Amino acid sequence: MAVTIIACGQGINLDPIEASSLFTETYLNEQVTRTITNTLSSPEETKPPLTEKTETYNVGTTPSPSKNDSPPMIQTTVLETATLTLPEILPGVPIHILSPGERSRVVSPIEMMIFLDVVPKNPIIIELYGSMGQLLVRHVRLVDLERDKFYYTLFLPYEISTDLESGRLSIILRDEYGRYEHVHSVDLFLVNYGYAQLNAANVNPVITINQPASKDIIEGGFLAVRGEVCLEITDSLRVILVDQNGKVVGQRLAAVDSTAPSGCLTFTSEVPYIVEEETSVRLIVYKEGSPLSEYDQLSSLLIVLKP
Repeated sequence: MAVTIIACGQGINLDPIEASSLFTETYLNEQVTRTITNTLSSPEETKPPLTEKTETYNVGTTPSPSKNDSPPMIQTTVLETATLTLPEILPGVPIHILSPGERSRVVSPIEMMIFLDVVPKNPIIIELYGSMGQLLVRHVRLVDLERDKFYYTLFLPYEISTDLESGRLSIILRDEYGRYEHVHSVDLFLVNYGYAQLNAANVNPVITINQPASKDIIEGGFLAVRGEVCLEITDSLRVILVDQNGKVVGQRLAAVDSTAPSGCLTFTSEVPYIVEEETSVRLIVYKEGSPLSEYDQLSSLLIVLKP
């Protein structure tokens, strides 16, 4: 089991280790080649280390593992040199699961690749749910890295009691007040044995808020919301306005235009709100994740409301 950090296509050095291997794989219809050599840099050439802190990591087949359990830890592996061709991520995607793609067939451990547009101030949360909504894995990691746009790879072990079941892999960001900032999920087929069959990932933003813009000042008691959603959806999206204390000051369903011939669908909503003074809130648009998880997809931005 290993964790690999790749920033701007380059391996980041933590501690020198000996590694020598060569392998190729197909990723997003492109041929990807990763080369790892055991040629170590001299101490003078060593780059500043990456600081990582693992706060919690629980593995189990029940939603609430016992505090006395000692789950396995994901260990860090250093790649001294690495070359990797990666997909182009479109603007507006702060964090995204690049692999495995939607409806992939996976075996334990899941090789997971994540794109982060910027280094989050708070830990990233990775969760894997089983077919009955039970939490199989929850991994919380704080990444301290002074650069933008990097790719994060880890191997995520899991255990299931059946040969095959559906599951959902999610990556979650929260802001400094504990409010949900972004959620990206992919639905998977979890198997106990065999080979992984990976589908290509969708690198488009799943939920994009076009109106209002970030940091807009809104007044009058109603907020007009417009945007696009790029996924199969039969139900409405939900829109909520949450202040820094976690209080919901406005909420409403967003109607999705299902008549679009192809591609992304548009959504609209007019959200009533109540505030007594100028208030900074987070506008959250999300698709519910029941029965597997609370949220399937979620996007947000910060705005200011006036009475």
